[in-house]
Amino acid sequence: MPKESYDVRTLRAKAVASLRTGVVAFNGLDDDARVTRILLHLQHAFEMLLKSALLASGDKTVFDKKKRMAIGMEASVKRCIQNSSIKLTNEEAGTIRVLDNLRDGEQHWHQIVEEGMLYLHARAAVTLFDDLLHRVWKFRLADYVLVRVLPLSA
Repeated sequence: MPKESYDVRTLRAKAVASLRTGVVAFNGLDDDARVTRILLHLQHAFEMLLKSALLASGDKTVFDKKKRMAIGMEASVKRCIQNSSIKLTNEEAGTIRVLDNLRDGEQHWHQIVEEGMLYLHARAAVTLFDDLLHRVWKFRLADYVLVRVLPLSA
């Protein structure tokens, strides 16, 4: 595998860190802004992962020079669908878009996300994140997660 650019490594590291933070928030004991924290970090994880994947595949257009800022989530999703190296499916794009919309509604309004729906989308996010890590880099999420997990609930 060729040497990766600093941007690819940095964005992928941010993606993994955000995913881990979202999982910690999901499993945490603190209910203050829990749903917002979970969705915010999971959505950010995908935005960074998709941009990293685009850069790794040779797409140099993740930064809009006219706007002087990086492309957004929807542009990243569309490019990953079109990119033959990433091969994001419409179903996978839907998973990411739902997560993005839930985060937007929760953070900027007072949308209620029931626990069962939150679990469903968080679980789908973790599975898809692992799939994309493997598809693009041949890494597994387990390479970035500690084995000392003890899930507890009341």
